[in-house]
Order: sequence, then structure tokens, then C-alpha cells
Amino acid sequence: MADASVPTTPMTFTLSRHELLVILDTLNADTIPGLEEDPLGPLDEAQERLARTIAQRALVARGYLRWGDNEPVLLRWVGDAVATCIRAPEMLMIYHRPPAAAPIQYYVHIIDGRAVVHIPSQQVLHFFSIQPSRNDLLDRIDDIVNIPADLPGGHTKYILPEATFIQAREQAQAGQLQAAQQTLEQAHLPSNRAAAFLATLTRNPALTVFQHLKAISADETQKADFTVIRDDQSAWLLTLQQEQMELRPVNRSDFREFMMQVLGG
Repeated sequence: MADASVPTTPMTFTLSRHELLVILDTLNADTIPGLEEDPLGPLDEAQERLARTIAQRALVARGYLRWGDNEPVLLRWVGDAVATCIRAPEMLMIYHRPPAAAPIQYYVHIIDGRAVVHIPSQQVLHFFSIQPSRNDLLDRIDDIVNIPADLPGGHTKYILPEATFIQAREQAQAGQLQAAQQTLEQAHLPSNRAAAFLATLTRNPALTVFQHLKAISADETQKADFTVIRDDQSAWLLTLQQEQMELRPVNRSDFREFMMQVLGG
């Protein structure tokens, strides 16, 4: 059960692994995406029972849980946030690798225009961010990808075989820039665009990989994969469709427009 109060502005909260397990028990669920096995190893039955008792008391102390009519009652927005991670029909998985920091995995669960962003950490903590509107979610995604506002954009799209893109990327990573340039040009990517894209690849760019999943029916799920590669001088949106790679330069507003289309808004 959950009691009242629903946030109308973005809110964040953090749960330990066992606090999350207690909340899942209250919601009659077993798991959510991003909840992995305890890195310290499994507990025996007595240890697990003690850990959940301590976690339950911590939730009560923080005001996230109370007892009513002999059953636990979750604070409304905490219970709704975790329930959204369980039941939302639309999901965006984001893998973000900054140039000089550890990668971060985001699980975004979307329902009725609102979303919950779940970030599991290596410290066995789970960070949740409630985004009450689609614009709030778009702002959060903008913050994750962090395309500089003054970058050049454009609506010209270039199509090349996925295998060609992989070959050029591997050549660039091996320092074979001239061969990579030729590979891209042979796939009809203009010389100046090929050079600009390869320059981004070789400047230790930030990489953000997206997978969008949306349930269309009980038997059908719509799927889309796309990636942003960017540094301080340029950003590129790569969209994979049936073994074809669509490549286009983007700025912050271009990418936000694209995400609005992906999210149906």
C-alpha cells in the first residue's frame, strides 16, 4: 500500500539494496531492471532476515514506510516510483561513458508522460529520480548527454552499412585514419563529414548508448537503438536500422527534437 502526496516537480531519493528489496516485497514484486546480485555474495536465511529487518526500520526512520492496520504502508511517491520501475510499458536504457570517468547505467521507466530514472551504483545503492512530465525527462536526458549548446547541428542524414561503420571505427581506433577516411568515403559519406566524424572519434569523446523499448501489445515490443558520440567540438547521432547506420551531426536542440519524436511528444 502507499499513502498520499505526489510530487509535481523532479525529486530524488536513494535506497540501499535491502531497502529496495523491502519495498519490492511490499509491492509483491521480486526485482526491477538494474537490481543485481549482492556483490558481497549471498546471505544465509538468518542474515537475510536480519538485513531486511534493519532495512525496514531504516525506511520507517526516514518516513518512507509506516505501519497501518497491521500492514506496511509506503510513502506514496516512493511506492509509485518503484512501482513504475516494475510495471511501466516503456523503458529507455542509457549507457553513458564520459571521457574521464567511470561509465553510468541509467534505467528510465516511462508511463503516462511521467518517468522514473533508476541508477544502480557499485556501492550497492540505488538512486531514483522522479520526472513528473515529459519535459522534465527531456531536461534530464539533456543533462546526461550534455551536448554543448553552441555546437553546429544539421538535418542532413548519411546512410552507410553497419559493417562499414564498424570497419571505419576500428581503423580509426588503430590509428589508421587515412584508411578509415577511405572506408567512409567509399560508403558515400562526403569527405569533409568523414574527416569531421573521425576527428571526433579520435578525441576521446563521450559516448551515450540508448535502447528504447515500448510495449505495443502483450506480444509485440517496439525497439530502437541509437548512440550519441560527442566532444567539445561536435556531436553525432547514430541510429541503427536493419543493419544500416544513419549518421548525422546534431546540436543540443536537434537531439532534443529527436528525443521528443522517440518518446512520442
